Amino acid sequence: MSTAPASDLDLCNAALTRCGAQPITSFDDGTTESLILAQNYEQVVADCLSESRWKFARSLRTLNRLSGTAPEPWTAVYQLPGDALEVEGVTISGAPVEHERSSDKLLCDADPSAAVVATILYRPVTSAWPAQFREFVILRLCAVLLPAIADKFQEGAAAAQAAALKGRRASLRSAQSGTPTNPRTYPIKGARRG
Repeated sequence: MSTAPASDLDLCNAALTRCGAQPITSFDDGTTESLILAQNYEQVVADCLSESRWKFARSLRTLNRLSGTAPEPWTAVYQLPGDALEVEGVTISGAPVEHERSSDKLLCDADPSAAVVATILYRPVTSAWPAQFREFVILRLCAVLLPAIADKFQEGAAAAQAAALKGRRASLRSAQSGTPTNPRTYPIKGARRG
């Protein structure tokens, strides 16, 4: 019985074998394939993660307030977690607040005693990715590899189209998982009702 790819190297080798290329032993084994993957793999993963609000890659984090003065028009500066790819939202006591990202800092208006919570997109360990997302990444890698290692530009374009379709399906599945939001308790709906 075969097992699903569970590491970065497994995913890369799955893509390589689909492209008719030999697997690599590491990202620095000296082959053309390993060079291409070393230069492109993490960017492909980050791009795939950024394409949707994947539930498995979202996390609520309470931020640490930094000392010093915030640039106008903000009153507070917070440190973002080192693994934050994107900030999807910020709340104080469950209510959304306006904010701005500045490099690895978050700027907003908050009292010094407020608990500021950010919803971030981060890169989970590869073994924790759902099967549909792993397949999405493999197809995106094929779209990069086919033209780069075999001059197969049409096949690369077809792989990119297949990846886009898989990404939409995986995103839909991710959105359908978990507990639905109760409209009566969602902060924005509550604010609208007064």
